[in-house]
Amino acid sequence: FPKSTTEKKETIESLRQVANLAKSLNLRLALETEWSADRVLDFLNLLNCENVGVCYDIGNATSYGFDCPKEIRQLGQKIFDVHLKDRKVHNTQSMLLGTGDADFPSCFKALKEIDYKGGFTMQAWRGTDYLKDAEVQLTFVKKCLSSL
Repeated sequence: FPKSTTEKKETIESLRQVANLAKSLNLRLALETEWSADRVLDFLNLLNCENVGVCYDIGNATSYGFDCPKEIRQLGQKIFDVHLKDRKVHNTQSMLLGTGDADFPSCFKALKEIDYKGGFTMQAWRGTDYLKDAEVQLTFVKKCLSSL
C-alpha cells in the first residue's frame, strides 16, 4: 500500500477508476492490507467508493498483533470477504486452524454481530496429507459456527 503522499494520491486515483468500472458491472472490490482497522477506514474514507471494502484476513491480523474481534466490529459492513488463517502473534508461519493465536470463536461472534453475509476462504495449513488437514480444519470451522 502507498507509503508517501504522492503514492497515496496515485493509488486513490487508480482505485477510483477501477472501482467505477467495477460498479458499472455491479462488482465490489475487497482490499487485503497489512493496516490496522483505523488506517484502512481512513484510506477507504479518502477513496469514498461504496463498492470498495475489505478482505479481512484473521491470521494475518493476528500475526500483526491486532485485536481481530474489535477490528471486525470497527470495520463492520466494510468487510466484504474473510480469509480463515491461523498464526502466532509476530509470526508469518500459517498453522492448523485452532492451533495458533487467532481467536476464531470471538471473531465469528463479531462477524455475526455485524451481520456478515459474505464468504469465507480457508487459507489454512497444508501438510503432506492436505486432504486430511482440510477435513480437520473444516470441522473446526463448522464447530465454531455451530456454537454461535
